[in-house]
Amino acid sequence: MSEENDNSAEEESEEQDSDEQSEGGYAPTLWDYLNSDKGHEIAQQIVAILAQIKNVTIDAIAQEKREALDFQRRVRREQWIVQLVVFTLSLILVGVLTYVNKFDSAIAVLLGTLVGYFFGRGQNR
Repeated sequence: MSEENDNSAEEESEEQDSDEQSEGGYAPTLWDYLNSDKGHEIAQQIVAILAQIKNVTIDAIAQEKREALDFQRRVRREQWIVQLVVFTLSLILVGVLTYVNKFDSAIAVLLGTLVGYFFGRGQNR
């Protein structure tokens, strides 16, 4: 019985404390809550979540940059191959047309423009 009286006395004192806080007494602040054990655990969980978000964001940005660099390398390699093919075909065409005496100024201007376009395209001034 004495244990029941002790429990009921504790419950009444807790009710009085809550009544005092609601009537203008001391109300715990956020800082007080964070200083408690339960608040400290919650704060640690929030910090852990924010750290995970930061790591995921950094990893995603790094992966995106790697993919962009890989794409740029592929594009550069393909452009270099196209330039090589155009230049080689132009030289072969000039040689064949000169051999059969069909190479004239119009064809020279066309081939010069084509080769100049491909070799001048990648340079920024």
